[in-house]
Amino acid sequence: MTTKRLHPLAILLFWWRDLAGLAFIFVISASGLWHLGLFWFLLVWGSVIALDLVRAVVKYWWYRYDLGEQAITINTGIIFKKQVHVPIRGSKRCS
Repeated sequence: MTTKRLHPLAILLFWWRDLAGLAFIFVISASGLWHLGLFWFLLVWGSVIALDLVRAVVKYWWYRYDLGEQAITINTGIIFKKQVHVPIRGSKRCS
């Protein structure tokens, strides 16, 4: 049993999901930040997007799975570790 990682494109999926959640906050805060000037607007939102990308990479790095004979085991988390076992039905396993 060797643990594996997701495909590196999963980073983009994690990032996209987080950005979709931030879109609502962006619309609401855009008017409040815009009056400070373009520089501050771009600085704040550029920082938010960059930190969100770092979060997606960390999430990818700590997401591992293992294909066992009886179940798929998924391990996630840095501080709060979580382990999920998903049983595989049937006697045959797809390769």
